Amino acid sequence: MRSFTSCAIATTLSANCLVAWAQAMGHTEAVGPLQPNLDEETAANRRLTNLAEGGLNDAATPSVQKEDASQPSAPSKK
Repeated sequence: MRSFTSCAIATTLSANCLVAWAQAMGHTEAVGPLQPNLDEETAANRRLTNLAEGGLNDAATPSVQKEDASQPSAPSKK
C-alpha cells in the first residue's frame, strides 16, 4: 500500500506541476483540460492517505514481517 500511495502522490504532483507550468507559460487554454485530472488525483490521494493513516498499513505489517522472517538471509561477509 505504501508504494501505491507513493505512486499516487507522484501522479498528483505531476498533474499539479503540469497545471502550474501551463499557467506560468500563459497557456490558460491547457489548464481547463488538466484541472479535472488534478482534482481527481488529489481526491484519490486523500482517500489513500486516509486508508493508510486509518491503520491499513499497520494491519499489513505483521504479514510482511512474517514473510521476511521466512526468507533465508544472505550469507554474512567476513
